[in-house]
Amino acid sequence: DNVIAGVAFAPADCPSLQNNGRSRCTANLSLGGGASAALDNAVKAAADEGVSMILASGNSNANACNSSPARAGGVTSNVITVNAADVRDARATFSNYGTCTDIFAPGVS
Repeated sequence: DNVIAGVAFAPADCPSLQNNGRSRCTANLSLGGGASAALDNAVKAAADEGVSMILASGNSNANACNSSPARAGGVTSNVITVNAADVRDARATFSNYGTCTDIFAPGVS
């Protein structure tokens, strides 16, 4: 799958990991779909190699723990799953939610 290959490529394309082992690289994934252990594992592996993985929780008003790659966040170091907040700093009505998510960011103008 091209998405998994792209995630796997991220650590190899991070020059700071090659030079000093400390990452200044971030990958932002704003995509979603059904649960995929392969995609979740690729995200966690990239994070374990030092790439900060930032994931959208999704826009289905559903539990993010049921979709990938959003469910890779929560307690995983270096993986951050982001929910959308509205102008009142409340969860946007369309934003996914759940224990797999970490933070809120502006998602509605």
